[in-house]
Amino acid sequence: MTSVLEEILQAFEQHPRLFRLPLTLSYEHDEVTVKYLLSSLKIAPEETHTQMISSFCERFSSDKIEMHELFANPHNWTDYQLYTAFSVHCQQQLGLDDKTYFQEVARKTFLDYQDGQISIARAFPLSAVLMGMPKQFKNWNKVTEVQVEKVKASLNVPLKDIDKVILRRRTLPEYRSRLEQTLGLNLAREVLQRDCDLTQHAFTITFQELFGQKNLKVERTHSEADGSEWSEYVVCPSSPYQSLLKKGLSAAGKALWQVFVPWAYYSALQQELQQSLGSLREESFEREHTIRTMAEQLEKKNAALQRQKELTVRLLREFSKSRFRGERHSINNRLKRCREEIQTQIYAHLSQELCAFYELTMAGTMEREYLIQLCTPFGIKEDLLNSSAKVRGQLSKVKIMVNNRTGQKEEAPADELISIFGDFLEDEIYLDGALSKAEEIKARYSPLIDANSAFAGIDPFELFTPLKIIMESSSVITDQLGSIGEVELLDKIGLSAAVNEALVLAQSDKGATLKVIPQINYDPFLYTNRDVFISTIRDLFYNAIDAKATEVTVESRSPVDPALEGKLPLLDPSKFATYPALYVAVSDNGEGLPVEKAAQLNSYLSGASIDEKELSTKGKEQKGLGTKNLRDFLGLHGGRCFYQPAEQGTKVHLYFERLEI
Repeated sequence: MTSVLEEILQAFEQHPRLFRLPLTLSYEHDEVTVKYLLSSLKIAPEETHTQMISSFCERFSSDKIEMHELFANPHNWTDYQLYTAFSVHCQQQLGLDDKTYFQEVARKTFLDYQDGQISIARAFPLSAVLMGMPKQFKNWNKVTEVQVEKVKASLNVPLKDIDKVILRRRTLPEYRSRLEQTLGLNLAREVLQRDCDLTQHAFTITFQELFGQKNLKVERTHSEADGSEWSEYVVCPSSPYQSLLKKGLSAAGKALWQVFVPWAYYSALQQELQQSLGSLREESFEREHTIRTMAEQLEKKNAALQRQKELTVRLLREFSKSRFRGERHSINNRLKRCREEIQTQIYAHLSQELCAFYELTMAGTMEREYLIQLCTPFGIKEDLLNSSAKVRGQLSKVKIMVNNRTGQKEEAPADELISIFGDFLEDEIYLDGALSKAEEIKARYSPLIDANSAFAGIDPFELFTPLKIIMESSSVITDQLGSIGEVELLDKIGLSAAVNEALVLAQSDKGATLKVIPQINYDPFLYTNRDVFISTIRDLFYNAIDAKATEVTVESRSPVDPALEGKLPLLDPSKFATYPALYVAVSDNGEGLPVEKAAQLNSYLSGASIDEKELSTKGKEQKGLGTKNLRDFLGLHGGRCFYQPAEQGTKVHLYFERLEI
């Protein structure tokens, strides 16, 4: 009998492309912190972690490199459905029942990530801690909404002086709906039940530590899995909550009672102190919590930029392997888009952070003065800090100097130039100079800011460092690409024009005559590398001539034509990110291709690793570069290719996902 865990995994398998690129998917759907999944892995012995990740990737055809990069940084976030599938996979691999698995995950998560936060929280009144909890939950997942309520104890119960805490949690409708569409209603409810169970264990260990009561229980009174809109949990402590502050006041009060003041005066004084300190602590707790949350977000952004830098460096290493001009076009254009998108994201994020920090600091404080001074080298004046749009506009004026292709660094204008063109250059701000001045300001203010303050060590402008590294790396790649050949512009060429030119080249190179029967029912323009596109079609004509064909038929169709729905051969839409934009078929009347060779070629074109010499249709003495070039070129357009032996000759099916690189 199939277990519920296996049923859930099998349901996810019905969507074969869902987890194909886990890191890319998680960038698009950053919904649950990866810390939960890291806790699941840590239940198992460390030497089995790689095997558990690999077995998941093999089952769901996931990219192993992206999967390991996703787990490499605990600040990463992941897609909710990917989190669900991997959590179920881990439990299945570990062979644990639900209760044991959820207890272990909750315990690992608490010990690794939460115990320090709980220790700090115990210094504050319970009302202040509960007030910050909904925001704190958002630091762990964006899929759920949490409400927290403290209920005054009833005089009709034995423990009448003990307040209870009610927590309500619900999965937001859009995530619940998406889960039901993927798994179906019944299995989606099973997943919701799992989420509710894990939440109960997590609440239990959190409040046991917060109250300092190992026998504290958390009871669930309602569950989403049973049809309720909200799951409800009641925290039942065995004794009243006492913050460290309250304990300290209590001890001080006893001393005053015994030594200094009469009881009435002490009671009034203690009440006044508690009210004043409670209000102050609650305000301070909220401010500190907000600042620390922003600092964590800044750290996450730095981690994301670090991954972007690593990706750029990896592209640089792989560049030397590229022999195909179309690949160089793709790399250059991807780098350009990537650089512009990252720069826009950093400026938007940094401007919001600066304005938020300014709002959180109070006028006249050392923190406010430090922030204003830190912004000065970048041309950001205090009056701009009330508008993130104005700050972003100023940041865009900062000039970033990068190394040129000779390895020499672009230089800022020399002093003598400034003296001559002072009116023009005096407002120019260069990143290196601004960062250098910012470091001096940090060093000057560091001794003046309380080490325990949330502002200690905060420097939002650190985001410029990975941005500069990314820009320098992409500049190096672009310059090296330029040294091989101009790749900045893509060519615009029609399909029929490429077929005609390819035919002329094939007949000239082979010294043979080949008749082409055009059935071009759809003749779009492709934005690609002209030479590579033509040579790809030419290679197919080469194969036909070598197979002693006398004529070739070239067909083309638009896959989105409603009249062709379900009629195009070998088309599997699930293999494409978007529905293909072009279908081309090249068939000849030659000797034909053996079924085994066609299967080998199709396997290679689908991504299998095969020695290029084994690919040639003309024997091992040939290199099979035509097939490699075909795969490389189609990869630039998100395309796929299939060889199909016919009764007479061979037919090659080509699908293009995009008409441009």
